[in-house]
Amino acid sequence: MGLTIGFFAIFALFGSLNYATIFTIGPFMNETVITIIALLLLIGAMAKSSQIPLHSWLPGSMEGPTPVSALIHAATLVTAGVYLLLRSSPLLEFSPTALLVITLLGSTTAFFAATCGLVQNDLKRIIAFSTISQLGYSWVLDSKISTFLNYSSSYRKIHKVNKENGSYYFRKEQHTLSKVVKPFLASWYITGFTDAEGCFSISIANSKKNKTRLQINPVFSIHLHSKDIFLLKNIKDYFGVGIINLENNTKSVSYKIFSVTDLINVIIPHFEKYPLISQKQADFLLWKEIIKILANKEHLNQKGINKILALRSSLNLGLSPSLKNRFPNIIPISRPKVVIKNIPDLIWILGFSEGEGCFLINKQRSNTKNLEFTIWLEFSITLHNRDQALLEQINPASLGGMWKYLF
Repeated sequence: MGLTIGFFAIFALFGSLNYATIFTIGPFMNETVITIIALLLLIGAMAKSSQIPLHSWLPGSMEGPTPVSALIHAATLVTAGVYLLLRSSPLLEFSPTALLVITLLGSTTAFFAATCGLVQNDLKRIIAFSTISQLGYSWVLDSKISTFLNYSSSYRKIHKVNKENGSYYFRKEQHTLSKVVKPFLASWYITGFTDAEGCFSISIANSKKNKTRLQINPVFSIHLHSKDIFLLKNIKDYFGVGIINLENNTKSVSYKIFSVTDLINVIIPHFEKYPLISQKQADFLLWKEIIKILANKEHLNQKGINKILALRSSLNLGLSPSLKNRFPNIIPISRPKVVIKNIPDLIWILGFSEGEGCFLINKQRSNTKNLEFTIWLEFSITLHNRDQALLEQINPASLGGMWKYLF
């Protein structure tokens, strides 16, 4: 029962029972939840490996006919629990509480079963308690292996980039067994990646908490495929605020910041110091004005709400159809004009290419007799036509020989 509930809990949290998915996302889950799942798996393993207090079935079954007792060992039934813990060790390593419980149960079982075996008169029961004792030692070994996985890592390379222009350090770290190290991202890299994948949005919902009957929620978010969760974790570590959410199907993961205080103290200062250079800068400026209205509590009256709706009408895709019908007299504010002068930092291109760049290998039939196919490599960035000026700045011809230092 405990094992079954553990599997349901894993599926509910991760949306999958695939080991690769679970081990990839595991480091970013809440430790308490991981501990609960680990303890549920532990209950199933205790029954399979005959650990205290679920140990009594093995001595009883060993008293049966010799073919039955031999089958129990030959079918590796008693070692199934040990295998379960070993296979799940990359997840168990993130729960020190679970590792401690495994160590205590294993050592207690090893001592207790060995002591019981000393006073038995039946040879089969002696073998049974000896088996239980050895399985206890295996549990202790399991916990130590998980602990070893947790701390087995080595640094490989530290590379300094453009500190004067606000960049930090890229640090590459190689974990020899389980974890993947995250780099410290540069400031212009963050801005470039946000130009590609970031979103400055304002959600407007009905509410009965104030006179205006509207709830205004500003959000800064980045959505990626779940395989890039490590990159989102690095961005979260850079800003030091926000949360990472997994979508229900685990194919998508998002980094979001909802707190107005965090948006004012962290996000806005960053993008004022390292400004966006795509047309997304216009969205940021409109979004920032709405947050100022919220900070000044102007949204608590209808005049402030009208200002927010006018700004929201020009932000992203504008107002929803329901809000347009509800507020038909709102006049959208003109979008700020964004003039692209130049690329502020080469690291910006790295971040932007991470989000919008595409590396292709093309193939077509050759017109020559000697070759069946012609193959060529292609790097491309596709944007909305409003960002044509930005593409012209990214063009390698505009950057001269500096492109060769990027990739």
